[in-house]
Amino acid sequence: MSNEDTVGFIFTCSLKEIELGEDIIFDKHRSEFSFEQKYIGLIIPQSENYRGITEPLAYFKYTDCIKVFNQDERAYSLNFSGVKVPFHDLFLTHSYKSYIVKIGNGNYFDQLYPSASKAFIAARHQENLLNDYLYKFFNP
Repeated sequence: MSNEDTVGFIFTCSLKEIELGEDIIFDKHRSEFSFEQKYIGLIIPQSENYRGITEPLAYFKYTDCIKVFNQDERAYSLNFSGVKVPFHDLFLTHSYKSYIVKIGNGNYFDQLYPSASKAFIAARHQENLLNDYLYKFFNP
């Protein structure tokens, strides 16, 4: 559907990225970090957006998505051995390719930096800082 403010159309085949929002939680009783999934967002990729930036299209609560995943038999991914793995299990075990696109409620890195290479470097830097923090926590 389109209105006067819409410049282009979005086809479902162009929605190939999702955003998984998580909180990192430290359990002091077990002395371990865990990830709590908060939401899943449909993302318009930079290559498909007329503005040339990554933009969210819609957000859904993770608990609502799990209900849909459990009811829909198409909600699975094939692993390397051809076994069907439900999306919920993939998200819980972090068995997917991902990278950090933003920290907190701020802007996406490609919105903060003028060039794609600077945005990529900033995202990798934040990912390295997080990995260093987690490593130093357990290896003082």
